Amino acid sequence: MVDELTSGEDVRAAVVADEMGLVVASSGQHSDAIAAVGAVVSRATTQVAHLLPIGTPRQVVLRDENDLTVTLRPIDAEGRSLLLLTLALGDPRDGDGPVNPTGPRGVVGSVGIIGLDPDDPEATPPPRAPLSK
Repeated sequence: MVDELTSGEDVRAAVVADEMGLVVASSGQHSDAIAAVGAVVSRATTQVAHLLPIGTPRQVVLRDENDLTVTLRPIDAEGRSLLLLTLALGDPRDGDGPVNPTGPRGVVGSVGIIGLDPDDPEATPPPRAPLSK
């Protein structure tokens, strides 16, 4: 499965990991780091679900200013809860069409971490606070 996801030019890495961040299967570079991100994000979404009246998140998308995108999806593998993570370059939409809910970078059911409207070209994230030492 992970090799198939990385066969295109946009998806740079795909990782199946457990909720502790241990790699089960991977294709591409940075698999340990991607799995660790999955563990952190999985814990954060659990906390968000306790704070807000939302159901279990089906997908979380993190995208940086260069459109490098990490997508996390919980999956069930024979009764075992695992995480499918992809690292991709580009917008998580297929062209100008609607969101692709089944593609490796679809965003249906995602949690908007900073609450910006992804369809608003004028939307900008809040300024970053400097890190204290």
